[in-house]
Amino acid sequence: MAFDQIVEPPSEIDIMKCFAFDRDVTKHLPRLIRKLDFKSLPYRSLTELSYDLRKIGWAGIAEDSMVVNDGD
Repeated sequence: MAFDQIVEPPSEIDIMKCFAFDRDVTKHLPRLIRKLDFKSLPYRSLTELSYDLRKIGWAGIAEDSMVVNDGD
């Protein structure tokens, strides 16, 4: 799946976080994020998002993150 990650002012720093499940959990994702592919998510923090996703207890989950900056 191709996409562009654009880091814009004022922060010029962004965090990309990836979650992977060991089975299809699409129908069990929190209702807030079910159809938001690569859009800003309605969470106050990545910790809050991770907590919600880990509530899907019957599927294994892995997560990783990457800091992206504008390079200046």
